Amino acid sequence: MTPRFIVELMTRMVYTGRWEELVKDGQMEWIIYEQYLQHLVWYWSIFHSRPRHIRAMEPPLHTQLDPCTGTGRFLIVASQMMPKANLVLFGIEINPALYRSCLVNMALFSHHPYSIICADSLMLDGNKTGPSSKLWDYGNQWDPPDLSEFYVKPPAIDSKHFSLKAFVKE
Repeated sequence: MTPRFIVELMTRMVYTGRWEELVKDGQMEWIIYEQYLQHLVWYWSIFHSRPRHIRAMEPPLHTQLDPCTGTGRFLIVASQMMPKANLVLFGIEINPALYRSCLVNMALFSHHPYSIICADSLMLDGNKTGPSSKLWDYGNQWDPPDLSEFYVKPPAIDSKHFSLKAFVKE
């Protein structure tokens, strides 16, 4: 558990005076904004009301990813320190108990839209898990789904891909 004052210090160091520099590619802003709008439409179709935990935002949107989010402290502090910023939060946690704790904390304390997934951030395939991928549609579910389609899968071990001869000196 990182102490709050360290989390606040690190968040200030990352964000102070850099909003304009964070996202230089307008295409990335548009992709994130489209996902935000899709979430609003999905929420309306299920609950027949607007989400009360998310305020209306306009581009440019900025993102924060915490690859080992734990209980969500870094995401929550960023949300609380910049409540009016156009910020979308993403988190990855491998431990199901911490993942669920993070979902509860985000629902209680976050002022921004978020997607938290239960996965191994070190094994995720970078080609399949970008901000426009469907991976983030699986977020925020109490019983996390199987995300194995997004993991890096090493090739099968056979004589063409792996050989012990390189490791054994005769």
